[in-house]
Amino acid sequence: ELNLIKTQMANSSKLK
Repeated sequence: ELNLIKTQMANSSKLK
């Protein structure tokens, strides 16, 4: 749950 959000945040940063 929380891990998923952290992963998504990291992915978003990578995309940016």
